Amino acid sequence: MHYQWQFEFAPGFVRTKNINNILLKNLMDASVASICWYVLGYGFAYGVSDHRSNAFIGNHDFALTHTVQNNWAFSHPEDDPGVQSGNLAGYFFQWAFVATTATIVSGGVAERITFVGYMSYVVWMVTWVYPVVVHAVWATGGWLHAFVSAGVVHLTGGLAALIGAWLLGPRVGRYKEDGSLNEDMNSSSNVLVVFGTLILWFGWYAFNPGSQLAVASPANAAIVARCAVTTTLSAASGGITCLFFRFWRSGQFDVLYTCNGILSGLVGVTAGPSLVEPWAAIIAGVFGSLTFYGSECVMHMLKIDDPVGAWSVHGAAGIYSVIFMGFFAKHDYVKDAYGNPVDSRRYGWFYGGHGQLMLCNVIEIIFILAWVGTNFFLLFGLLKITKKLRVPPEIEHAGLDASLHGMKKGHMLENGSHGSAHIDLTVSHEKK
Repeated sequence: MHYQWQFEFAPGFVRTKNINNILLKNLMDASVASICWYVLGYGFAYGVSDHRSNAFIGNHDFALTHTVQNNWAFSHPEDDPGVQSGNLAGYFFQWAFVATTATIVSGGVAERITFVGYMSYVVWMVTWVYPVVVHAVWATGGWLHAFVSAGVVHLTGGLAALIGAWLLGPRVGRYKEDGSLNEDMNSSSNVLVVFGTLILWFGWYAFNPGSQLAVASPANAAIVARCAVTTTLSAASGGITCLFFRFWRSGQFDVLYTCNGILSGLVGVTAGPSLVEPWAAIIAGVFGSLTFYGSECVMHMLKIDDPVGAWSVHGAAGIYSVIFMGFFAKHDYVKDAYGNPVDSRRYGWFYGGHGQLMLCNVIEIIFILAWVGTNFFLLFGLLKITKKLRVPPEIEHAGLDASLHGMKKGHMLENGSHGSAHIDLTVSHEKK
């Protein structure tokens, strides 16, 4: 008797023949985002001039000119003891967010978008679309100033991914002739999906607790700790819910749905992890994962091919998260985090709030849907009309690595060929 197992490893949901393409694009997300955010994006998001400021978009501090000057003056107090520090740390911290927003889209358009199309949307996102959303919600002078985070990053990235996936159309072979889903095109490596999920979960502690931007004082430390706890509970409840809900629907304990349930739980509490109690965070995770599951069912019905569930995890769950805070933001926590007096009643409906917080959140959702939807429909639509959006079928069938990067199954072609990336485990047994 002879048994052989062969494992081929590729990043998560992307098939092996496109591994190098998606790796390069993720590197470009971080690299292009850093330059575009430096030159224009950060200024559009946070640059405010005393003489020309407006509530729609920033118009100052491009290429960090003002920030660098202030930072130098702060390091030389003998020249001007009263000057304030430039916010170089703010550029770096916000660069991580804008790069994340761009990366969300990469999963939704994976395996069939051209490199020109990909680079176009990254530049468009980082330079123009995302900064306007940031200025409206996060900048002090923005017209929606509320620091509600899930909509800014997750809904912006998720909606762009949805529009891209819709206009691109499904991958070749994704749906069978009878319209059913081709399960053979699922994840190429569950190991890397789980590994990536755990990395994201860990990174979320910089995203949520880190967004407090301070930890030295007892008050700030308490808020940071609360964010860490609510983030943990929401992620855990999201994963558990998706695991058992999937089992109820299919009779299978599905590791991939569990991973996306964890991520949906993380998104579900991200609109205000400092504003909810631990028990409420569990509710956020449960319904965040169910929102993801329901959205995935609708996506399959509409035959919109989103390989990693970018819209369902980030967009749909992001909308849910913003709405959730309108119900569950506790009055004492709102006061601690934002300084609003308790008697203002700007907190969750379930705590007696009068609905102003909910109204602000709904307006934010509508604004992001309209702004991001219009901009990316125009961009992806123009690319599609000019035939710059999707690679030809023959290139898609062969794989983007072999066609565009001179690589095959994760390896560079040298002297003709290389073997595929795999591990062989062979077990032999002879009966005597």
